Amino acid sequence: MPFDIKQTGAAIALDVRATATAPLLASGFCGKLEALLPVYARDPEIYGLVLTPHAAEGGDDTDASDQDRVAGAKLAWRLECFSKPTVSLIDISVSGYLAGLVLNGTHRAAGENYRFRILPGDLLGASDGGLTHWLAHLPPGIGAYLVSTGRVIGPAEALRYGLVTHLIPAARFGEIAAGLADADPVDPLLDDRHAAPPTGPDDRILDAVITETFASFRLDDIRARLQTLGARGREAIGQRLLADVDAAAAGGRLGDALAALLAASRTDMRSTLIAGFSSAHRDLPRLDLPTRAEHQALRNR
Repeated sequence: MPFDIKQTGAAIALDVRATATAPLLASGFCGKLEALLPVYARDPEIYGLVLTPHAAEGGDDTDASDQDRVAGAKLAWRLECFSKPTVSLIDISVSGYLAGLVLNGTHRAAGENYRFRILPGDLLGASDGGLTHWLAHLPPGIGAYLVSTGRVIGPAEALRYGLVTHLIPAARFGEIAAGLADADPVDPLLDDRHAAPPTGPDDRILDAVITETFASFRLDDIRARLQTLGARGREAIGQRLLADVDAAAAGGRLGDALAALLAASRTDMRSTLIAGFSSAHRDLPRLDLPTRAEHQALRNR
């Protein structure tokens, strides 16, 4: 099975093994869990959910149907509004629907093997798992930077950008799952195991430049701002970013590095693709999502 849903003590354990978007949506996981979440919300014996994605197994590559995609969008919304703690324990590379799905958790712990990347097509249609929503709520510039460059980032950057809430060695994930099964308070359970590296000067420079350069979602604005970047104190960052795309060093200047990442990306600005997709698929079933008022009523029951 590409997924497993089971109750362990006071926790619901969600193990996801179909990590590619189409097989996961086609597996029936989204519809099943979306139907169960209101039940879990009302059950006084359930303290929270633990969502753990595992390395992808081989499986069916059949594309998901429109019905599956709508179920995927509804599940993402239901998870965002779920009234109990939802902890994602992530120690693999995530992209596509899965990347959006784990972002809907109230707590997101990244292990040492965590990687995040936006691939071409990840933000198209109703199956992005809420990824578009979360990118829009990241610190200024971060969403456009990740979308336009397609850069792979690791745990430390993901923490700084708000994609995860904790950095915890994957060897301790079992302790967290066991604690949630015992209904231990979720915040100290995670905070006591959180081990974040210090933010270095290069990291602060890079973050400031991303905010400065990618605050606009217009590609021409980004390119114009790249041309104005100075090189002082930024050579090491430029070398590091250029290595990500196996590009020529070009003196290691940060502006050149970001421009190379932009050029190496296989897409332009995904917002344009989203608009084009919506125009070309007007017959896609309407998303019958519950309103926030309905969710509030559910939480008060």
